[in-house]
Amino acid sequence: MSNMRFVLLENASDKVDRVKGVSKPPLCWEFTLKIFFFLLLYISFFTDCLITIPSFPGAEGFGSKTRGAFGGSSTPVILKVTNTKDKGKGSLREALMDDRPRVVIFKTGGNIKLKKDIYVKNPYLTIAGQTAPSSGICISNGALRISTHDVIVRGLRWRNGKERNITRNQDCISIENYDTPPYNIIVDHCSLSWGSDEIAVTWFPSHNVTWQWNIISEGLMAYEEHGFGLLVGDDSKNISIHHNLFAHLKMRLPECNSNTSGEIINNLMYNFSDKAIDFTSSPTRANFGPMYWNVLKNYFKRNSEKHNGGCIVIFNYPGWNNGQYYIHDDSKFYIKGNFNHDNPDISDDWDLVYFFGESSETEKFKSDTPVTKLSGIKEHPAEEVHNIVLDKVGARVPALDPVDKRIIDDVINYTGRIIDSVDDDDYPIYSAGIYPEDDDDDGIPNYFELLYSESKIGLNPYESAPGDYKWIEEYINSLFPKSIKIEANPENISSDGTSGTIIRAEIKDIYDLHAFIKAPVTFELKGPGIFSNNEQIFNTTAINGVANATLFSTTKPGTIIVSVSSPNSKPNSVKITSTLH
Repeated sequence: MSNMRFVLLENASDKVDRVKGVSKPPLCWEFTLKIFFFLLLYISFFTDCLITIPSFPGAEGFGSKTRGAFGGSSTPVILKVTNTKDKGKGSLREALMDDRPRVVIFKTGGNIKLKKDIYVKNPYLTIAGQTAPSSGICISNGALRISTHDVIVRGLRWRNGKERNITRNQDCISIENYDTPPYNIIVDHCSLSWGSDEIAVTWFPSHNVTWQWNIISEGLMAYEEHGFGLLVGDDSKNISIHHNLFAHLKMRLPECNSNTSGEIINNLMYNFSDKAIDFTSSPTRANFGPMYWNVLKNYFKRNSEKHNGGCIVIFNYPGWNNGQYYIHDDSKFYIKGNFNHDNPDISDDWDLVYFFGESSETEKFKSDTPVTKLSGIKEHPAEEVHNIVLDKVGARVPALDPVDKRIIDDVINYTGRIIDSVDDDDYPIYSAGIYPEDDDDDGIPNYFELLYSESKIGLNPYESAPGDYKWIEEYINSLFPKSIKIEANPENISSDGTSGTIIRAEIKDIYDLHAFIKAPVTFELKGPGIFSNNEQIFNTTAINGVANATLFSTTKPGTIIVSVSSPNSKPNSVKITSTLH
């Protein structure tokens, strides 16, 4: 049997389109492999129960329980990418293909132009793209193909740029392996673009996978118009797709195929020329089975005019291509709280859905409750998703590159287009930069060691920090700024000058700030009035903190600004109104 993956394409001649070098065994092995797959699910369930902290602060979804390099029983090595060569000592390829548990950090910025795809076959891997100095790291001219388990991928720009051809798809990141299903994988804050099939893929019986806070943009249309986004394929289970920006794509934002399940939550989807989310399958597949998806609080903008303007397309019988592509009759969907920027008056989510089929029996697919267990992602109202996602998404550490800035500007200004191809001149210049001084060469720079010890070599990267992460994890996690939300008293506080009014400020809702903060959190009050203290400072090892100040009198009505900040967080403030009493 040929090494093929079957997916829905745009014309009948494209029945087979994903040549991956992954062998699918004869049908006589199907039953044995499925038993093996369910045993893996059983084992991973009990493994999850033993894990108490997420992959990193802010990790959510079904893939957020892996510790990556620290997920196994062996102490990982810390491997350093020191050059932009395709292979050899100090190369990205050598680090990713190492057979040991490993943390991969980048001591250089630049563009790594691959000569062929990189295959990650060995588990327990943490890739920390955010550690690259200067303008950061970018990988082009090939794909990252993950076929193992317990992998964390953060802070990478992966811009393939190659055109798809009859023998090879040109993705950016794919997660797939038929023989040994990948699991416990999270891809976070990456910028993926210029793929010429899907840009991102989760295929075969992969499970417990999260795609979060990524920019997936500008699929290339030159070869057979395959400017697609994210494909979730046959038998993938427990897939979380949340808080991503999809932009300038033909379709598949994502597309979910046969016998899959998961959640699509709080994504921003901009400028899709065909459809945004679609659900399809084929009855000719051996694994033809129902799919179960929760589609919640997503934001659609600059919609396609196809499919009666439907942002979500479900292929019901007889579907597309004379009955060749349609979903299983037992499939169920929970679709709720989504928002269409171009038609904001739509109040019924099912008015966003277009059924691609002649059958009028569509009610059986609808559910009023979740159709698969939700993972517990912090959900935002769909109307807020636009700004929340744009403020945080993509490989923004050390900084957004010109490509991402342009994409974000397009979304804000309703500009830009789907493109056919790119050339070398389209890639920004990424300078090598200089990694921060690191006297003991353990991956943790001197400045960070001095923050938490009395010496430039005072921290052991493998020892646990107070927040239960290892010190090397603490460092690479600290590079992403944290977001703190605070709340203070209601408006219109007052005092008569004798009986003071308490101004209470609280760290109320921390989205991605984990428990360990050694440095002081500072509360500061500014505005009209006489306070018991104008600056409240306290140290906390808890995720909630409270500061109180007494307002003895107000000299005049006005606004009091209550601010909170810490060395490893974004400053935030709230306003309350004081009235003369």
